Amino acid sequence: MFDPSDPDQVSKLNKAVRASHRKLESFRKQRLDLIREFTGPYYGDNSVEEQPVNMLALTVDIYLMLLAGSNPQVILPCWRQELLPDIADLEAIVNRELGEMRFDKTLRRWVQEAIFCIGILKCGLVDGDYVELIPGEPMPAQNYFAEVVDFDDFVYDTDASSWERITFLGDRYQVDYDAVMQSDEFPRAAKASLKPYEMQDEEDRASHVGIEQGNDQQEESFIRKAYVWDICLPEEKLVITIADNPNASIPLKVVEWNGTTNSPYHVLRFLDVPGNAMPLAPGALLKSLNRTLNALYRKMVRQAERQKSLGLYRLGAQDDAKRVQEASDGDLIGITDPTNVQEVSFGGASQENLAFALQIRQTFGEVAGNIDALGGLGPQADTARQDAMLASTVSKKAAKMSLVVVDATVEVIKSLIHHIVNDPVRTYSTTRPIQGTSLEALAELSPGDRPFNLEDFRVEIQPYSMTYRSPSERAADLKGVFLELIFPMLPTLQQQGINVKLQSLFELLAKYLDLPEIYQLFEFTAPVMIGGDGEQPQQPQVSHRTYERVNRSGATSRGNAATMMQLASGGNPQQAQVAKLSQPTGV
Repeated sequence: MFDPSDPDQVSKLNKAVRASHRKLESFRKQRLDLIREFTGPYYGDNSVEEQPVNMLALTVDIYLMLLAGSNPQVILPCWRQELLPDIADLEAIVNRELGEMRFDKTLRRWVQEAIFCIGILKCGLVDGDYVELIPGEPMPAQNYFAEVVDFDDFVYDTDASSWERITFLGDRYQVDYDAVMQSDEFPRAAKASLKPYEMQDEEDRASHVGIEQGNDQQEESFIRKAYVWDICLPEEKLVITIADNPNASIPLKVVEWNGTTNSPYHVLRFLDVPGNAMPLAPGALLKSLNRTLNALYRKMVRQAERQKSLGLYRLGAQDDAKRVQEASDGDLIGITDPTNVQEVSFGGASQENLAFALQIRQTFGEVAGNIDALGGLGPQADTARQDAMLASTVSKKAAKMSLVVVDATVEVIKSLIHHIVNDPVRTYSTTRPIQGTSLEALAELSPGDRPFNLEDFRVEIQPYSMTYRSPSERAADLKGVFLELIFPMLPTLQQQGINVKLQSLFELLAKYLDLPEIYQLFEFTAPVMIGGDGEQPQQPQVSHRTYERVNRSGATSRGNAATMMQLASGGNPQQAQVAKLSQPTGV
């Protein structure tokens, strides 16, 4: 059992933390190198080679829109009928809180960190405003926070072979040195170990990418800063704050951790490595291919710059050469011998290098999970039907990454719900729609009026709610549902007393397509009543329709790459394949 009041045990913990942080130096350097590759040569003072095609940045951007494009929509299935109204209120409040926190921004940073190395999200409570539950007796409220931890400031028990076996983990952060030294909240002996940090002595960090570092940075800072560590001991459920000093042996603060997990740190990792707690980053798998591809492009650029087209003439045929040089396009000139003057081209981009670069580009897309299809960069098959089938297959390949993000996000949301359910001060309120109507009801949870706990419901995330969908995609889905489902069933719906609100359809289309001119096409008036005989107009019993299906193959990125490689290797592709090179591959 760890005793935080024992200086010897705190000193041993401090040494173990610093030793593990040193062991993680190689991972920090690899992450820093990968971030430099991601940012390219035109990011501040970043000193990397020219990158004509930064496929790594493109892939990361597509991953983020796929995995963390928007706020997750929480669903709370409950099996206790008497709690359904309260759980519905809680569900609406949780979604409202996520929106106010701008959790989607935090989620994108968290996922991005996991792509480059490992994602660490620190969640907990921070002191907020005072709330008067009883007039004249203010009580301090606490607000929930979720912040991404920079891996440069993260540490964990590197002796553990898995995350389930670590004995400590924590993060380092800056505090106002003078404010801490003047505060009576911290023990004087603990404050003695706190020292202002010198920036010029700091190790190279990811936050320094693109920013030139000098020795005069400390003088430019108008607030003196110091580093402290928050170290969590999962088995003891303790969070200990100590100064970033090898001799620190007395904690600045000790807090009991009370949450849904063993620590305030939520870890996001995509590729586990057997026998190791540190995962393999997806970005690391693409780094070599990105460098190889850009090295080939740089070489071809240099070759193209050296390319020359020269006119050569045989000695003694100066007059013929002069006539050719002075002639305009389309002129007829007479020369003694056409072989006396020739145009010769030297250098130029190597066709073999071009074919190799196209092959590397294709391999990069495959290793990244068919990034062209994931990012919608163009049709990947000859027909729309085949392209839709391919997109369905690609979504299965990306399902693992999406599943990892969803599972980790659920744990974060559980911690948020735990805070909401157990908050003794704040009253949460919002509105929620009443199912089956266009009305909304007030959703409110007051202190002491929450007759449920986390065991009464499950926490789920609505499928695909975290994937970004543009307004045009929503409009296309809306039109598809109407044409393929609602319109064919319209007579049946009317017989059952279900009316379709076409006005709402046009309002949604005007909103999603940003096309308010739609309203100018219609005049919305009161509905026309049915005639006195009460009969509704009947559709003809027999109708004739002619369907004509035409298959037109289009240009694809993969097909064009194969044609280019065939041309580069001296092959003779079909004329139809060559013609597709001039066709756009975008949809």
